[in-house]
Amino acid sequence: MISPLPALPSAFLAAVVGRRWWLVALWLFGAAGARGQTIAVGSTAVPVVAPATSAYQFGPVYRSGNDAASSFNYSRYAHLYTAAELGVPPGARITALAWLKSDAGTITGANRFGVLLENSTLTGLGSSQTWGTLAATAAPVYTSAMQQITGAAGDYFSIALPQPFTYTGGNLLVLTDWEKQGSASGAVSFVTNPAAGLALGAATSAAQSGTTTLTAASYGNRRPTLRVTYTPGNVCAAPPVAGTTRASAAAVCAGAQVTLSLQGASYGTGMAYQWQESATGATYTDIAAATGPTYTTGLLTATRYYRARLTCSGQSAVSVPAQVSVNVPAYATLPLTQTFEASWTDACGTRDAAAASWRTNPLAGNGAWRREDDGVSAGWTSPSAGSYTPAGSQSAHSARFHSFYAGAGAVGNLDLYVNLSAPGRKVLTFDYVNTAGNDSLAVLVSTDGGATFGAPVLRLGLSGNAGQGFVPQSVVITASSATAVVRFQGRVTTEFTSDIGLDNVALDALSAAPDCATSLAPANNTTGVVRTPTITWAGGGGGATSYDVYFGTAVPLTFIGNQSTTSYEPAALLPGTDYYYQIVPRNVNGPAVGCPLVKFTTTSTAAYCSTDLGAYCGPGSANISSVTLSTLNNLNSGCSISSGSGYTAYSASGTTTTTLFRGLTYQLAVTTPEAASISAWLDFDQNGTFDASEWILVTTASPVGQPATVTITIPPAAPLGATGLRIRSRLISNVNGPEDACTNFGSGETEDYIVTIGVAPACAPPTSLSVGSVTTTGATLSFVPGTAGGSFSVIYGAPAFNPATGGTTLTTTSPTVSITGLTPNTAYQFYVRQECGSSTSPVAGPVSLTTACLPPVYAALPIAESFENTWASGCSTNDVPTTNWRNTPAAGNGAWRRDDDGLSAGWTSPSSGEYTPAGSRSSRSARFHSYHAGANAVGVLDLFVDLSAAGTKRLLFDYVNTAGNDSLFVSVSEDGGTTFGADLLKLGTSNSGALGFEPQNLNLTGTSATSVIRFRAKVTTAFTSDIGLDNVQVELLSNCLVPVGLQVLSITATAARVAWASAGPGPYTVVYGPAGFVPGGAGSQQITGITDTNATISGLAPATEYEFYVRQECGSSFSQSAGPVAFRTDCVVPVYAPVPLSETFENSWLSRCATREV
Repeated sequence: MISPLPALPSAFLAAVVGRRWWLVALWLFGAAGARGQTIAVGSTAVPVVAPATSAYQFGPVYRSGNDAASSFNYSRYAHLYTAAELGVPPGARITALAWLKSDAGTITGANRFGVLLENSTLTGLGSSQTWGTLAATAAPVYTSAMQQITGAAGDYFSIALPQPFTYTGGNLLVLTDWEKQGSASGAVSFVTNPAAGLALGAATSAAQSGTTTLTAASYGNRRPTLRVTYTPGNVCAAPPVAGTTRASAAAVCAGAQVTLSLQGASYGTGMAYQWQESATGATYTDIAAATGPTYTTGLLTATRYYRARLTCSGQSAVSVPAQVSVNVPAYATLPLTQTFEASWTDACGTRDAAAASWRTNPLAGNGAWRREDDGVSAGWTSPSAGSYTPAGSQSAHSARFHSFYAGAGAVGNLDLYVNLSAPGRKVLTFDYVNTAGNDSLAVLVSTDGGATFGAPVLRLGLSGNAGQGFVPQSVVITASSATAVVRFQGRVTTEFTSDIGLDNVALDALSAAPDCATSLAPANNTTGVVRTPTITWAGGGGGATSYDVYFGTAVPLTFIGNQSTTSYEPAALLPGTDYYYQIVPRNVNGPAVGCPLVKFTTTSTAAYCSTDLGAYCGPGSANISSVTLSTLNNLNSGCSISSGSGYTAYSASGTTTTTLFRGLTYQLAVTTPEAASISAWLDFDQNGTFDASEWILVTTASPVGQPATVTITIPPAAPLGATGLRIRSRLISNVNGPEDACTNFGSGETEDYIVTIGVAPACAPPTSLSVGSVTTTGATLSFVPGTAGGSFSVIYGAPAFNPATGGTTLTTTSPTVSITGLTPNTAYQFYVRQECGSSTSPVAGPVSLTTACLPPVYAALPIAESFENTWASGCSTNDVPTTNWRNTPAAGNGAWRRDDDGLSAGWTSPSSGEYTPAGSRSSRSARFHSYHAGANAVGVLDLFVDLSAAGTKRLLFDYVNTAGNDSLFVSVSEDGGTTFGADLLKLGTSNSGALGFEPQNLNLTGTSATSVIRFRAKVTTAFTSDIGLDNVQVELLSNCLVPVGLQVLSITATAARVAWASAGPGPYTVVYGPAGFVPGGAGSQQITGITDTNATISGLAPATEYEFYVRQECGSSFSQSAGPVAFRTDCVVPVYAPVPLSETFENSWLSRCATREV
């Protein structure tokens, strides 16, 4: 909007009266021309109306709260306004700026505020830019050290410019710089408007600098409503006042631009401008097309002086000139090397140049090159993001382009100024890395000091090919300019991947053959070199473009090939052997002459990773208890801590080594006391590393305490000699895969062995040993003869027996043999030796097996199991109460065990989750370790029983689950466990806890002789109490049944009335005594011949704990006892004493409610 003219003064009226109308007209014209006009960009509605918002974070200053609420006292903003938005005529002079407040927040006291303006050619600000880049060409138009912000919502925070700023008609860049030093009443908010790509900002608690990055995130993409006050340009006055030339920067680097403006100059329509430059400040020449009130130079290459000639009505004046000094890089001479090890210097920015001959563009921000560890000096976002390994190709540092955060399509130039006037071609070599291979590096050459560049002479990474480590590069340059610039141009293809690295830059003339390589490693006469060495070297000067590599065990050496890289990795070398190599650099002038022959000697063994492997030695950690492979028999190996790891390296002697023959197959067996994931690696290529391709999966879930086995075939071309074998275990359900040979594990163990790879002998041992048809007492052993004809000796015995001196030997001519007479549920190892007439083969094996479990026996009725006896070993250690029971799984946290024997199942922390008492009527029970079994884990305890007798049967048992978080289901199978019916009983499914053992009873109607009663425990919530089962009984209802439903009906001080549910015609016997008594033992009393289902126990002591049992008498036999049920008698009722009364307390006190308490 345009403000109206002021009211007409009295002088105007007098002029009218005096008919001096022409003076009035002139006054009116001047008043209209000089009067300030305003334009507002953005919403002016307060309260705000969408899409406008009230916000404190988008400028022109940042204030989110009062002094205590925020320490962010520093803020800077950049807002770009287009000519269409402004609507201000070209040539207008901006005299004031104002921003519309949306709340009443104030900041008083002495605060610092500055504003910079620029007639900008920018069309957008992007997502981030440094303050130094934005402010480099902008003009400071306002600075105050006493700034305050006051006013209500709807008021403007305004400033008047001490000197008008001439607007030339393009886009206007407004920069604000704020430092709060006074006091804030609270947040200070402004009316803000959407402005994607046109607004950046930054707010911090520390002072900001030129490297501060302004971003669109959090502080940008919205602008506060801006009011611009301006005066249209008047007719210029002759002669004009040219004022003083002002440059946006007094000193710049070569290739930079500056913006020139005038200070103190007169303005007006009709004013003509002509900018001039001079190399010496004496003679000036006009600059073509530089005819505006401001001028932005081209790329500067030398120091220049600038001034402007202003012309009005044919009269001219020139401004006071300004000198712009150009920091010109020094042109390096050949030969040149740069390793980027030294700290970079301040050439045009902060630590922006590796040396005087180097320049980077841009100077700062994510697109600026820096030494790889100094991204902070460029204001990089997250300097550690995108870093590569190693940090330098041959030493500690390199040059790095932060492509991770530079943004898609961003370009960063690293320029080397060099004198290439020497005759002949030159060779440029350097090392390059871009791990992800998503970005690119181009090498370009300028022969005119960087003014123009030719097409790239080398392109890297354009096809997504990754430089996984520093990769040597070389290119021939034919230029012969004394002012050449070699440009390394990094370009982002895909952001948020790895950065680009550059190192070890060398440039030299190809005037002769190159010098011999230097820094050869291994050095001459080095001993103990690993059998998989990497031979490395460095260029020795003279411009090598490639290298001839010679290698072997004797002179003359074998020519390996010509390569551009500076390393060579031979295949796995023989142990304890002398080797020789020679490196001969080459260029177009031929090979280097007289390069040395280098000798080194390999070690006899390989050195594998052995530290930081982790693991834990102790119960419950799945440590390795035995390893067998052919004649390697390491039983009860134990676990030891070495270098902070559960690691042992065994010597290549005795039973901890063996010889494995090429082309033959062997069985590896590994045992752990807990269920484990087990892997092995055999270093077949003998390169000193357990590669992923050498991984052998033994098992992902080993049987507890039993060997887990896998077959290994030795490759026919495997290198002969000592070869590393690694075995690693960790607890089940943890990853133990191909890449984990050196991974830090939290459980398990690592064991290393040295085995020998040999040539299969003439009388070769059998291969492909396998076991099948395993029964409780026998098995079938099969193998493939190693040599045609002859017989075989099968030798078997307990694990770890020595086949040379022990075991049982069976001779056969068949490659399949049945072995009988074995013990059920027992581990065995088998070896086979081929008999070849006058000679015998080495033994093959062992192959391991465990005979089958004994089949369950169907129990006859009645059945009573109290779990008091030590459990038997059915399919695992102590896994069944008797042969009538089976337990699935047989081991692990999901396996049932007698409550005090969790160790035999490999339980984790067996004491966790235990319940009290440990048995319902005696000291033991069956227990499911739900505490550590894991959510939804299931454990099954099966009772095999013959229910063929006619009539209904009854199942009784006692159950406990203190927390009530788990459940127990009872179901029955009538086909030997193949199928089960629906659950007959569900306990604990509603989180109902059995705080002590609670009796359960269930009628069974089945009549199968192969019935299985299943107790199925299931975990609902881990890490709560375990499930207990006790006193299991199965009986015919027509038998002498155990009474159930015992209860106490009433209690007095000396008697108790007890009852039970009928279990038959009786009679019944009640056995009672003090709490904890044993029926028939001390204190035990009984009432016999009871024909009802209740009885009165009399003659009891007051206030005393008792227990009682009930059994049914059935003629010559009686049922098991039900109980105990506890009760406590009442206190004696007090007697009222007559008066008079006297008491001296001399006599012993009486027990009425406690011991001698009255």
